[in-house]
Amino acid sequence: MMLCQCASYERFYDRLQEGEFKGKYELVKTGGTDPMNRAEIHILRQKASAPFHFTRSGEDGEVIEPMRMKTSGGSIPYAVQVLVKRNENYLPYTFERSYFIHDWLFEAHKHKLSAHRRHTLQSAALVMAECQKTEVEEWRARQTFGTPEQAADHEKKLRDKRQAIWLQYQAVKSFIAKKMWDGAPEPRPGGPDYEPEQVTTVNTSVVQRVDVQIADERQRPLAENLRARMLALGLKSHGVENVVRTGSSEPPLRTEVRYHNEGDMELALYLQEILSNPRHFGEVRVVKAPPDAGAERRRQLEVWFPRIRA
Repeated sequence: MMLCQCASYERFYDRLQEGEFKGKYELVKTGGTDPMNRAEIHILRQKASAPFHFTRSGEDGEVIEPMRMKTSGGSIPYAVQVLVKRNENYLPYTFERSYFIHDWLFEAHKHKLSAHRRHTLQSAALVMAECQKTEVEEWRARQTFGTPEQAADHEKKLRDKRQAIWLQYQAVKSFIAKKMWDGAPEPRPGGPDYEPEQVTTVNTSVVQRVDVQIADERQRPLAENLRARMLALGLKSHGVENVVRTGSSEPPLRTEVRYHNEGDMELALYLQEILSNPRHFGEVRVVKAPPDAGAERRRQLEVWFPRIRA
């Protein structure tokens, strides 16, 4: 039986794809404690200049970027933690980045937020396991050992982590998890999704506003997300326009940041960097707006989304 279980979790781990974590977040204590896992409850706050996100492997390279939310890490019941003698692999904040991504998929599902609401309980469980493998492989890359004893200890720790990932994968798609998935949403914490930041690399005050133009209503959640980031960085943005619906302009073939004056190019390049992290928007080009765009658009940048290919 033990050999069968060992083979199961080893095979499962080997089949998992690694992704990539990037970005920064901040955890703010709320003073509360989760009765299930007895862990402190925090509010996760994103950094607008480089938000925390996970990019999955595969052809579509899905980018999962949590918004402001409450979290207590992994929902591992305290009784289970005691049963495994507080093994670090079962503590609420050991795989914290993985748990935050998984929490966000639950949050997005319950509140019908963003494109990630298309996930099912099963696919959310798989994403968490991919995140955990990514964290484990990062840990492996940092390890150094010079003796056989150290190497043997490393292998034991690695087996323990692989087994923990498999067991937690089974748990987060169980009937208990299904009840939580289908349960009523809790109110989201107040405040902006992105914390205001002081940008020192460029002078954001020289640009009066940044307009966002989309080509498809499916792009609106990403566009509103982008607006929230720009507002947090001190840039003005008055709204999102669907240029195909209004018939005012033809959208470009790929995402563009357009500037009207040479003095605005530095900020346009900075905005290109913002749009490229996370890579929600594909390839992003910086181009000068056509001369006939009008002098009244001085000190204005524009972000243009391309048509969505059928």
